[in-house]
Amino acid sequence: MSGRLQSQFFLGHFIWNLAFLQGVLIFFYADRGLSLAEVFLIKNMVSVIVVVMEIPSGLVSDLFGRRRALIIGAVAKFLGCLIIATSSQFGLLAIAYGLIGVGVSFYSGTNIAVVYEMEKANADPAARHQALAQMGILAGLAQFSSTLLGGLVATWSLDMVGWINAAGAFAAVLVFLSYRLPEQDRTPAAATATPKRSRLQMARSGLRHLAGHGNAAAIVTAAVMVVALFMPMIAITTYQGVWKEMGAALELAAIATAVAGLLSAGASYLVKRFMVAVAPVRFAVVAFLLLEVSVLLGALDWIAMTFVSIALMEILRAYVLIVGSVIVNDAVEDRFRATINSAISLATRIVVVVLSPVWAFLLQDAGHASAFVWLAAIYAALFAAIAIAGLAVRASGARSAAPAPPAAASSTAATAPTHPTRPGEEQSP
Repeated sequence: MSGRLQSQFFLGHFIWNLAFLQGVLIFFYADRGLSLAEVFLIKNMVSVIVVVMEIPSGLVSDLFGRRRALIIGAVAKFLGCLIIATSSQFGLLAIAYGLIGVGVSFYSGTNIAVVYEMEKANADPAARHQALAQMGILAGLAQFSSTLLGGLVATWSLDMVGWINAAGAFAAVLVFLSYRLPEQDRTPAAATATPKRSRLQMARSGLRHLAGHGNAAAIVTAAVMVVALFMPMIAITTYQGVWKEMGAALELAAIATAVAGLLSAGASYLVKRFMVAVAPVRFAVVAFLLLEVSVLLGALDWIAMTFVSIALMEILRAYVLIVGSVIVNDAVEDRFRATINSAISLATRIVVVVLSPVWAFLLQDAGHASAFVWLAAIYAALFAAIAIAGLAVRASGARSAAPAPPAAASSTAATAPTHPTRPGEEQSP
């Protein structure tokens, strides 16, 4: 990646991740008369819209260009933030978060595809891994700086935080409009087919690409990412509700959220600094342990322990997004990359859509301690299911890799299709 393109891309990623409302979100909406459950419901509109838009947005990015997808996403997010700054009605706020969901769906997947395409000419294959880690660092620093500023402004005026949040979203529009990205490769079929046929074919081919090429390790990794990312995605809202219930001040919640972002940036830096090849099994075990410890700490009735819990959540998110993305994207061809990353995000958002409202009402009715204990048990069961599925895939791969009898081998050699595999792929579930 050239110095100018790199600086431009990373500037846009930093601005996209500015979230001035994040540190005082529950307090902001409580001031407008919304309960914790209502906040979860309106925020869940982001995931609902991403479920609808994630695959189409990835296809738009693959077929019509990364820059167009980024601009569409930034404009939609800005409009949503503008509504949030000007309205306190539940229905309008739900529409606002729906627009933010459109923005998220166009940005996710596309940003990773941009990194891989910019670094394609780099002789060092680790360059794209370093770039993904740098994205995590910048996202954490953006959260740290914006939530600190948002918390400071909130002590004067909560409404003003909403306007600053909208201004940050508008800045992302301006930066993406200035992007000059390299052209990505497009297959002849995608260029000559009708748009409708191309999109359907891209979706079908992209979603089957990993399985069709025997990338069982990448499939298992994607499953772990989907399961592990639910709690980090809703952690800020959850813990602000818990802190408010415990009587914590607005300033304390903003500082804790900012520090969590700083820890996320630090974790991303460490992953970048010590990036090595990670086996999917080790990735899954580390993700599970971090998740279980952080969730169980959240069940305690001490504010200090909830701070430790959310810190571990941020470290987990950085680890899962960077290492998991490296494992999956290294197994993906360029022309399918945005579509497959969008598919992972889509599956994650489906989990959020289903569980987030349930989680909100469980927190409100049963209390946070019981809710966190139940969540820890559910995660243990889900990871056990993934482990069993991984072992089954590994056993199936071992059987298929066994040498065939000489006669059968000679008769099938001329007709069997070939699928490229990576060295050692069969050894990783």
